Amino acid sequence: MKKAQAIPSLKKPKKGVAVFRIRCIYFDQILNGTKNVELRKDSPFWRKRLLGPYPPHIALFLCGSKKLYRRITEIRADQDPEAVLGRPLSAQGKKDIPTKQCIAIYLGSKL
Repeated sequence: MKKAQAIPSLKKPKKGVAVFRIRCIYFDQILNGTKNVELRKDSPFWRKRLLGPYPPHIALFLCGSKKLYRRITEIRADQDPEAVLGRPLSAQGKKDIPTKQCIAIYLGSKL
């Protein structure tokens, strides 16, 4: 019998795991595979967590009590959010990312 892979604990995310709290609509899109990139405001907070010497390789998405793990395939800084999405930002997107630069986290397979 094959051993199950250990999933990092929610209480103590290990190095290599980035934790994102997201709205349920986006959680569902990531779950069903229609959303494959997560955008974050280009800020010192996110730069420290995502672009340091040891960038994360796993994304943990939280929506209420729901959890979802996805592999991170690439992280790009200094991105135009509208160019990454291929469409204008929504009203909520403009509140979340008020500048013309963001950090784009590209998602791979589910864990």
